[in-house]
Amino acid sequence: MTSLSLTYSFWWILLCILVGGLYAWVQYSKSAPWSLTLNYGLAGLRWVLISLLCFLVLEPFLNSVTNYYQKPLFIVAIDNSTSITSNKFGAQEKNLKNELKKVSSKLQTQGYEVAMVGLETENIELIDSLKFDYTTTDLASQLNDIKKNYANYNMAGMVLFSDGIFNKGYSPLAVSTNFPIYTIGLGDTSYITDLAISKVVHNSTVYEGNSLMLEIHSLNTGFKQVATQLKIRSKGKPMVTKDIAFNPNEILVKTIVSIPITGAGKQSIRIELVPVEGELTILNNTRTIYVDVIDAQKKILLIAASPHPDIKAIKTTIEKNEYYKVELAYNLPQKLDYDLIIAHQYPATNTNAHEKERFTKSNNAKWMIIGGSNDYAYLQNELAFSTSASRSAKADLVKPLLNTNFTNFNVSDGFLLWVSDLPPISVPFGLDINNPLAQVLLRQQIGSVATEQPLMVFAKHKETNLGILLGTNSWKWKLDEYRLTQSHQYYDELISKTVQYLSADQRKKRFYVAPQKSTFEQGEDVLFDTQEYNALYEQITGSKVTLEITGENGIKQGFSYVPLSANSVYKVRNLAEGVYSYKAHTKLEGKNFTTKGQFIIKHLNVELLNARADFDLLQKMATKSNGAFYPFSSINDYTKSIENLNPISTIHTTQKAASILNFKWVLVLLLVLATSEWFLRKHYGGY
Repeated sequence: MTSLSLTYSFWWILLCILVGGLYAWVQYSKSAPWSLTLNYGLAGLRWVLISLLCFLVLEPFLNSVTNYYQKPLFIVAIDNSTSITSNKFGAQEKNLKNELKKVSSKLQTQGYEVAMVGLETENIELIDSLKFDYTTTDLASQLNDIKKNYANYNMAGMVLFSDGIFNKGYSPLAVSTNFPIYTIGLGDTSYITDLAISKVVHNSTVYEGNSLMLEIHSLNTGFKQVATQLKIRSKGKPMVTKDIAFNPNEILVKTIVSIPITGAGKQSIRIELVPVEGELTILNNTRTIYVDVIDAQKKILLIAASPHPDIKAIKTTIEKNEYYKVELAYNLPQKLDYDLIIAHQYPATNTNAHEKERFTKSNNAKWMIIGGSNDYAYLQNELAFSTSASRSAKADLVKPLLNTNFTNFNVSDGFLLWVSDLPPISVPFGLDINNPLAQVLLRQQIGSVATEQPLMVFAKHKETNLGILLGTNSWKWKLDEYRLTQSHQYYDELISKTVQYLSADQRKKRFYVAPQKSTFEQGEDVLFDTQEYNALYEQITGSKVTLEITGENGIKQGFSYVPLSANSVYKVRNLAEGVYSYKAHTKLEGKNFTTKGQFIIKHLNVELLNARADFDLLQKMATKSNGAFYPFSSINDYTKSIENLNPISTIHTTQKAASILNFKWVLVLLLVLATSEWFLRKHYGGY
């Protein structure tokens, strides 16, 4: 529908007509060389032209109103997880796809728009290509995504094809909808018999030559009494075989096994329950775990000028992690083969010159804990400390303040609150860290005054890592935390992350290739970061990289690529489950560079741990949303019920206002009127 509107009153149109008539009368009231009839015609053309021009000054516009009808939308949601086809119901997969086609077609015939979606609400265009391959089921997330993605649609309802099993997220009953949900029960609800490995408890790291303890949880569903064997393999070779027997009505058997570990790096260990007759599925009889075998502990030297409570507090915290081996000394050892040296008030004023020289020349990463016994002349000369003219043997009592802009490593959420309430420690008066490139973790608060003076910093010294804590008596932090919380969580975090950061190998490498994480899920793309540097350690690009990936079976895959940006990422797809080694090679400025490492492709299918359908959940979902539940055996009843639905389309109205000046036909009309008058006057001798 279209209507005319004016910015001004419609009474102005009469004035426009009057102005046009008056203009035409003035122009053509005089005698003319043509006939009276032509004169009236020319006057009429001038009248219409001038009236129309005056009318356009009134800013007329056309209002157009358009209605369109939006069909109601019906969602066909499918639980396309592996539990649907892992049991007896799997034989009906073809029949299920046919019924999905029928339901979709019936809904469209009834007048609905139909959208078919899977577990992650991905659109399913071709039902025949539908795969039941999701290893987890999150029905609540599926419902929430449907509500979000189709919020602006005319939602009429949803039909969900599922077995009612969810093993991720929360219950779908917690999700409210403003449309009815019809649920179709798939799967098998009958009493089943099955064996499964439900859980394996183990350490993720182990030292080469040690034994790995496994606690294996074997689950019995339905068997009154059954016996089988537990087999453990590593690198394809059998390691342990144990008999497992379930007594009458025994559901869970925990088996503790110790296996020797040889060889460094990431390793996979396969655990299997030998299948027995009558099992629903044997896919859940195996479980593969992965461990990181460390070939050597990191060695840490804790050297002190004299005994101090700080030493025990730090040493006991570090030794909680078996990855570190701590040696305590009060004199510098002859052999300094350590990953980190923690120097507590060392070198001291009474340390001999030879020890100071050896300590200075060592290339070990260092953590300096500064106190009253330190040799301040050494600190000034070797570590660029500054001292004030008024420096004395006195000490300030200083509380720590966390620098929230510190980025060298992350701290937990509660760390800031813990730091803000710590007791003060002793900081040498008049001593300051003079290193503008140092990264400050903690600043000083003297009394109630917050300062910018650093208390704990991290820096580089002669290309090695250096940490400095400008104060002693940090043992009070550990004691105070235990008094308040009966734990050492945040003190341990401070010490362990400091040690981990300083002892890490941070030497500059000219060629770096590594996966973005150490463990990937099966089906996930493995992403490799690549960085190349010239001799001045300026990042460059453009050198060809060859990447070789080797699986546990010895099969090698070769790839090559050229990084064209500073943050180049290379993608490798379709790797099967297992432990992989990789080696990357390139040539920079005529020199060969190689880097290597390992990563894991992990496959964990929790769908197989429970294969019994939960129709009770589906019935509750339908009842809560004013829908209905149908088992798949009664799918024809649901299809027939669609005929009783009354689809109601939504009318959407759009209103559009457009100035008449925007229409080309108005300009054409004006030109026709003006040129017609001009032509007639010219033809009959008026000009």
